[in-house]
Amino acid sequence: MAKLNKYWGFVAVGAAAAVAAGAVAALVLKKKPLDDFEDDFDDDFEDDCEEEKEQEEDKKETSESFKAWEENEEAVDESVEKEAEEAEAEKAVEDEIKEEVQETEETEETTEEAETPETEA
Repeated sequence: MAKLNKYWGFVAVGAAAAVAAGAVAALVLKKKPLDDFEDDFDDDFEDDCEEEKEQEEDKKETSESFKAWEENEEAVDESVEKEAEEAEAEKAVEDEIKEEVQETEETEETTEEAETPETEA
């Protein structure tokens, strides 16, 4: 029975040594819980503020982009109207040119007809 108690003594000394080693390691590697809490709290709070600022900026950008769309739409409408007017003017000029060409061809034909009997006679 003495040997049995001796072995239990070794087990108890080993367990005490393990507990002591664990306590030393915890003290060395442990941060202060308040510092850790403050860092996490600050990080979370800053993230929320940044997200709110980003959302506000997004709203501003969205409203600005709608204004820009309206301005662009007006500019496009104006350019379309100008192009339509220019197209109408070009078509009118082409029609006038065609009429003049037809008139000159008709006058040339009439002058040729008038000249051909004179040359034959």
